[in-house]
Amino acid sequence: MTERLPDAAPVALASDAADRLREAVAASGVRRVLVLGWRDLSDDEAGGSELHLHEIARRWADAGVELTVRTSSVRPPATERRGQVR
Repeated sequence: MTERLPDAAPVALASDAADRLREAVAASGVRRVLVLGWRDLSDDEAGGSELHLHEIARRWADAGVELTVRTSSVRPPATERRGQVR
């Protein structure tokens, strides 16, 4: 059994990169995104790909996208929130 990963500390995005992402989101017209992932960070076997997904989702949410990540479930709760990501 793998040890559960702690919640990842956010990696700061350079302000100009964050601004460019916000501008791209605004120009795209995309407002809501559903992302599918195999595991959630709460899964005992979560690893690098789950951390990567969480970081990308956080950046999109910070840029104004309403983002939902759907994963397999290993135990309740069925829904949880990490920052702005549901």
